[in-house]
Amino acid sequence: DDGNLESGDGCNTKCEIEVGYVCCEITAGTKGSRCVPGNPADQEAICGAKLCGNGIRDGGETCDDGNIIPADGCSPTCEVEMGWVCLPMAPPGRGRIIPDVCEPACG
Repeated sequence: DDGNLESGDGCNTKCEIEVGYVCCEITAGTKGSRCVPGNPADQEAICGAKLCGNGIRDGGETCDDGNIIPADGCSPTCEVEMGWVCLPMAPPGRGRIIPDVCEPACG
């Protein structure tokens, strides 16, 4: 979500990343993601290193529920907490940023 409802700026009216654009994390003091022309394969070089809590399982993360709140199943370092199960809610793909859902493990 880049903070507006305009297409052609990297993020369409459905808040999906448009072809040929890279959208970086929402940062404090902004109204939305910063979208710039670029190749998604170069996202880290364009935006910088990924952060836990962005709703995307980045390298080494076993979960990412879109926050860094402890004791909700996914730790502030994006590791599944003991006694919990975290499930990805969206298949990998361009513009598919849907955080994991974590639930207490049964048994």
